Amino acid sequence: MQNNIPEIFKNQDTIYHYCSTNTAIQYILFEKKLRFSPRKESKDPIENLEIMASQSGASDDIKLLEIAKNIKEELKAKQKNVKQLCFCKNESLESVTGQMVFREEYYGFLKPRMWDQYGDKYSGVCLAFSREKLEEIHKQLNDDINYVRYADLYHNHFRIDLIDLKRKGAPVYRQESIDRLERNLSKKHQDYSGENEFRMYTFSENEFDYIDISHAIVGIIASKKNLSQFSKEQLVCFSKDLEIPMLYLYWEPS
Repeated sequence: MQNNIPEIFKNQDTIYHYCSTNTAIQYILFEKKLRFSPRKESKDPIENLEIMASQSGASDDIKLLEIAKNIKEELKAKQKNVKQLCFCKNESLESVTGQMVFREEYYGFLKPRMWDQYGDKYSGVCLAFSREKLEEIHKQLNDDINYVRYADLYHNHFRIDLIDLKRKGAPVYRQESIDRLERNLSKKHQDYSGENEFRMYTFSENEFDYIDISHAIVGIIASKKNLSQFSKEQLVCFSKDLEIPMLYLYWEPS
């Protein structure tokens, strides 16, 4: 298999998105766009938790209390509107230094758990993209996932410190709170570390957001399991039209 892998899939810039064959053909490849999905629909229940914002310290400063209330409401609204787009990366080059051939575990498109959960039970498609080109288009929040312990996952509780708020001032304290919320979006339990994930985020009030992938898609990986002749021909056509390589994966003995 190693000899059949196109060079573009070995690139550190290449990232992968798993989906069903129908989604790949009918929506992503046909419409040339990827959809950001609401975070609240994530399969990871920890990501679905709402922010519970409280405040510490006492104050009879009505204006300060009003500012604290507004910051809490803004954080909750921002969290509610989060939409995300997920990719798997290739492993770091340091992990394979000195080897003439990259082992299978290096590739972001060869992750069994991802094929099982997001690749239609090994019957779907994995699409390859240039991270650099996607980030040129999407200039909002883009981040690698940081895999942490449960103790570090308490991102759903924001405590507004009135003393700290008064000392730093509303603009600084508000921005620090938003920055903290955004950093915590990219925390995931270390049990998921094998996914080696990269994410892009949006915060609009739209139900869905999209990104144009016309100039960012670099390859198609299709599972041969349950692949119909119609779907195969459609994928081949997209591969030719977009001038990108296509790779088949055989999960079952032929």
